[in-house]
This record gives sequence, C-alpha cells and structure tokens, in this order.
Amino acid sequence: SYLDYVRWQHQWRGEQLYQQRLAWWKEHLAGLAPLELPRDRRIVPGVPDYSGAAAEFSVPAALAARLKDLAGQEQCTLYTVLLTAWAILLHRYASQCDFAVGTVTSGRDRRELQKLIGFFVNTLVVRCELSGDPSVAQAITRVRVETESVFEREVPFADVVLAAGVARDVGLTPLIPAAFIF
Repeated sequence: SYLDYVRWQHQWRGEQLYQQRLAWWKEHLAGLAPLELPRDRRIVPGVPDYSGAAAEFSVPAALAARLKDLAGQEQCTLYTVLLTAWAILLHRYASQCDFAVGTVTSGRDRRELQKLIGFFVNTLVVRCELSGDPSVAQAITRVRVETESVFEREVPFADVVLAAGVARDVGLTPLIPAAFIF
C-alpha cells in the first residue's frame, strides 16, 4: 500500500546508502549559481518578479524523426537530446555556463510500486555545465552523463534542497528556476 511505501521511505532515510546519496548531492551542487534569466523590461528594476510561464508545443513528425536519429547516433534517448536543446537555449539567454534545470520522474522505479495507487512523482536537479563552447554532440554527452548520475542517486527533492543548503525564497522553487518536462 501507499502507507507501506511511506514507511519504507522513512526507514530508508536512516540507511547508509541514503546518506551517501545526500552527501553526493551536497558535493555535486556545491558552488552552483542560480540561473539568472533576463527579465521583462516592463517589470520595475530592483523589484522581485516571480511570475513564470509554461510553453507547451508539439514537434512536427519529420523533425521528431531527425531528432530520434540524432539520439541514436549519440547513444542516448530523445529525452536527452531535447533536454540538451533546452539547456543550450537557457545558456544562450542567461549567458551562464553552469546552472540547474529541474525535471521530474514518475517515482516508480521499483517493480513493486508500478501498480500501486499514489503520488510518487519526484523533482530532480540536473546540473547543466556547458563551459568551453561544446559542440552539440559534446553537450549531449555531458547532459547524458549528468542525467544518468542524477537518476541513479534519486532522493526526494526536499532532501536535496536541504543537503545543498540553499536558502528558501517564498517566490522561487529552490535550485531550479527553469524546468523541462517531457
């Protein structure tokens, strides 16, 4: 049951593997500067604005096929290719080479959870490091390696925030001012 899952997760937090994962997150996110996206010129300078937006779109079939081919060439998934494209776009808008993007998982990586009713979604922090003007292939490789590391060390987002020691701000999601949902 979902209650069993909650009990298991509470118990897991006391285990050594969990503590090792938290230590990894603390080290991995050390020195990460927040992503500073350009502000709308109509907003008053110096006044915080936490408004956000979502952009939902479809990719034409021909382009999707080409992107899937690229993913095959780079030995990764379409998700990784699109996440890399999003990271490159954010890099260009913000002029930052090292920043984080949020993404979500279904939280159902264990076989016994797949048929269970309940909310298991978790937010993950993907650190995008694009210094040195990497080629698209190099950027894809960096993002692939990062996402593999992040998914292997998944812990609840709230615990990642605590481990990273990030100050909370009422108007912003800690660590991830931008997200990628696929």
